[in-house]
Amino acid sequence: MSEFDDIRKRIGRLDERLKADAERQAEKEAVRSGERSGQAASARKAEGRNRGTDGASPKGAPDEPDRGPVYWFFYHLRRRTIGAFGRFMRRRPGWAFLLILVLLYALVTGRGWYQEGVVFVRRYALLGLAGIVVLGLLWRWFRHAKPLGKLGAVLTTAVLTAVVLFWGVSMVNYMALYVHYNSVSKVALADLPISGHERIQPLNAIATLAAQEAMDETESATLPHYIRRADGRFDFSMAVGPSPAYPLQRLTRNVDEVISVPATAPAPDFSAPNRHEVVFDVGEKLLFSKNVYTAAVKRFGWRQFFTHSPDEVRYLDRGEGDWVQVVSLIRWRGVVFPRPAFGGVMVLEPREGGAEGVLKRIFLGKGTWYSPEAVRNTDWLRGQNLVPERVSRFTAESFRFHRGFLAPLPGYREGDIRIPDLPEDQNAMPFVTWFRFDGASERAQPGLYHYFGMEPYEATKQGLNLSLFVPGDGEETVYFLDHHLAESGYFGSSAVPVKVRESRKNFDWNNNSAVESRPYIREVAGERRFFWLTTVVTKDDREGERFIGGSIPDLTLTDARHRQVVWIDRSKVADPETWKAQLQEELGAIWGIAPANAPATPPASNAVSAGQVPSSRADEGPGIVDSLPIGAPLDSAAAVPPKSQPQP
Repeated sequence: MSEFDDIRKRIGRLDERLKADAERQAEKEAVRSGERSGQAASARKAEGRNRGTDGASPKGAPDEPDRGPVYWFFYHLRRRTIGAFGRFMRRRPGWAFLLILVLLYALVTGRGWYQEGVVFVRRYALLGLAGIVVLGLLWRWFRHAKPLGKLGAVLTTAVLTAVVLFWGVSMVNYMALYVHYNSVSKVALADLPISGHERIQPLNAIATLAAQEAMDETESATLPHYIRRADGRFDFSMAVGPSPAYPLQRLTRNVDEVISVPATAPAPDFSAPNRHEVVFDVGEKLLFSKNVYTAAVKRFGWRQFFTHSPDEVRYLDRGEGDWVQVVSLIRWRGVVFPRPAFGGVMVLEPREGGAEGVLKRIFLGKGTWYSPEAVRNTDWLRGQNLVPERVSRFTAESFRFHRGFLAPLPGYREGDIRIPDLPEDQNAMPFVTWFRFDGASERAQPGLYHYFGMEPYEATKQGLNLSLFVPGDGEETVYFLDHHLAESGYFGSSAVPVKVRESRKNFDWNNNSAVESRPYIREVAGERRFFWLTTVVTKDDREGERFIGGSIPDLTLTDARHRQVVWIDRSKVADPETWKAQLQEELGAIWGIAPANAPATPPASNAVSAGQVPSSRADEGPGIVDSLPIGAPLDSAAAVPPKSQPQP
C-alpha cells in the first residue's frame, strides 16, 4: 500500500503541474491575442489559491475590471518598447549606455530642428484633445448598445472625424482671427499719410540682379530686405554665403559679406562701396549648428521653446559698418485659439573665435533676445522693418471682421475683404513703405510700415476698400483708413497692371510686366492725392519668376481716383519729389486746376477747359538721357532739376 500511495501522490503532483502549465499557457495566449480575459485569469488564479471552493471570488476581494482595447494597446506598447529596451540593457549594458548618450546629445543639440513640431503640437493640442475626448465618450456610451445603436455611433464618429480633419483647423483659425481683431489696438486715420523714400526697383528685380551680376560661381545671396541704415539711408540689404548646391561648403564656410544697395536709386550698384566684409558663422543656408534658425532656437528659454518661432532674417547696420544678424520672432498667443504676434528679435553678433565659441554655438546657440518693448526703446531698431510678414498678414486677415462676426463666413461674405495677391509680382503684400502721419494721426510715428490695400472678397471686384498700416517695429497699434465708409472712390492695386497696359498698347507686354503697385501719396496742388507707383520690368524666364527693371526702369503713377496713368520721365526717375510737377502738368485739367508750369495769364488760344484732357505723354516713348539729376530732399519743395548734372 505504501508504494501505491507514493505513486498516487506523484501522479497528483504531476497533474497539478500540468494544470499549472496549462493555465500559464492560456494566460500568455490571452495576452497575445488581446482578448478581455483579465477577469477570467484572475478567477483562475484565485481558484488555484483557494482550492476546494466553488470558483467564486474570496470574500472581500474586488472583481477584476473589464479591460478595453485602449488598455491592451498601451499594455502591448509598453511591453514591446520599454520592456525590450530593458532586456537590451541587461544583455548589452555598454552599448545601451552609448545609445543613451547619443540620444541625449541629439535631444540637446538637435532641439532647433524639432522645436517647430513642438510649437505645432502646442497650437493644436486642444483641438486634438477635444477630438479624443469626444471619441472616448462615444465609445463609452455606445459599446454595449444594440447593433443599431453601434451603427449610429460609427456614423457619428465618422462625421466628427471628418469635421475635425477637414474643418477643425479652419474653425480654429476663424476664431483666432476674430479674437485677434478684437484684441489688437486699432486707430482710424483722419486723412491719408504722406509716403516717402520710395524704392524704385521691385524686390524681385534686386534679387535677380544680385544673383546674376554680383555672385561668384559658388555663392548665393539671401532675400533682400528694405531697411533703414544708421545714417538714415534706405537700402536693400542681403548677405552672401555658400550656395545650396554645395553641401560641403555649407558645412565649412561662413557668411562673409553683406551687400547693401540704396533702394531709392534707380540703378542698383553692387560695387565695393556697397559691399561690406563680415564673418558670421551662422546663416540661413548653412547646415546643422551653423544654421541661424537652430542657433536662435537654442537661445530660447523653456517658455519661449513652446511659444516662439524664428521667422525672417535681416542684416542691419548699427553704425560705422557694425553689421548684425537680426532674426524676427513669432510669438503664439492664446491656448484655445492660438494666434501669431510679434515676439521681438534675436540679435546675433559676428563669429566668436576659438573652440569655446564653437562649443557655445553647438550646445547653447547664439543671440541676444530683444523683447518688443526693448525693440521700441532701441534707437537703431525703432522704426525699422522687423515684424514678420506672417504676423502682419494675419493682422490684415483679421480685418475681414471689420464689418462683423459673420462677414468672412462662407455663404454670407457681407462686407468681407481680401489681400490682393498677384502672382506676377513675386512679392505679395505687404509692401514695406515709409510714412509720416502729419494731420492724419497724433499717435503714429514716422517710420517703415507694412502697407495692405484691402479689396472686396470677390476677385472680380477691385475697388480699394481699406488701407492698413502695420508698424514695422512691432508697435501694438495698427492704423487704418476705411475708404469704403469714406466713399473715396479709389481702385485697388490689382486693377493697376491692366490700366498700365491700356495706356501703352504698342508696348511688348508679352515680355514685360507692370509689377508691385505700391502707394505713392503726396501733397499735389494743395490736396493729398493717392497714386499707385508701378515699375515696368522685363521677364528673365518664361515662367516670369525672375525679372529685372533695367538700369533705369520705366515707372508709372496711376491716379487711384481718376484712373489716369502717367509715365515718369526718365530724367526724373531719381527724384520722386520732382514727379509732382509732372503729375500736375498732365493731370491738372482732370483735377480742375491749372498745370504747374502754366503762365499766370495764358493766351485764350492756349487755354484748356476744365473738362478737356491734355495731350498725354502715354504714346511718347521714354527718352534716354546721358545723365541723371540729383534729387531734392524728401520734404523740400518740388523744383525742376538743373539741365546738366554729373551722373551719380
